[in-house]
Parts: sequence; structure tokens; C-alpha cells
Amino acid sequence: KGTTKSCKSSLIHKDFKGIKPLIIKWNEYAYRSANEIIDWENKNITIETEGLANISKFRRLIKYKVFIHLPINVRSQLLFYYYYYLRLGFLDGEKGRLFLFLQTYWYRYLIDAYLLEYEYHNKK
Repeated sequence: KGTTKSCKSSLIHKDFKGIKPLIIKWNEYAYRSANEIIDWENKNITIETEGLANISKFRRLIKYKVFIHLPINVRSQLLFYYYYYLRLGFLDGEKGRLFLFLQTYWYRYLIDAYLLEYEYHNKK
């Protein structure tokens, strides 16, 4: 729906707010992601792929059919190795490695922490 336009040059997003706003934002995203997983596991939502590009459909299905069923420590490690080695993240230097570590380990563990907290409070 609607119209799209193409840019003739690259768009570079330079966000210089610092690490504190990033961590606050990721905390909110982690909480929402954990709740989405909980809703899916409780059959309150279904996996929608209608209208998504093929790669987005693939990623969403991998997330819900494979990724969330892996052990907690394996999920983060697989993501780090995928982005660092297969997607050539090591070329981004020390800053890139630090960002990737925070995104794949810290952020993913935060999601898992919210999931474990939910399990702890909702044991039957």
C-alpha cells in the first residue's frame, strides 16, 4: 500500500546519543520480545508472515521454530559466531566487536532473563 521512492545515494545513520540510551532501548525491546515469545508459546498469537519478504519470512520462522528451542547459552553463541565470522563482523574492529557482543550476548541474555522470570513467577 502506498508509494515508495528510491534514494540515489546511501543513507548513513549516525546516532551519537551514547550507550545509556541504547541500553534503555534494548531493555524495552527485550521485554517486548520476551512477551511476544510467551504469547506465542501460550498460543495467544500466531506467526504472521503475510506480506513479508522471503528473507523476513525465513528469519521469523527460524526464530519461532528453531532458535527459541535451543539452550540459552547456545542461542547467543550461535548469533555471535554467525555475525562475527560468517557475516564478517570481525572487519568492524574493536568497536564493532563490542557492539556485536552487547547485541548478541547481553541483549539476548536479557530476553532469556525475562523469560526465566516469567517461568519462575508462573510455575504451576
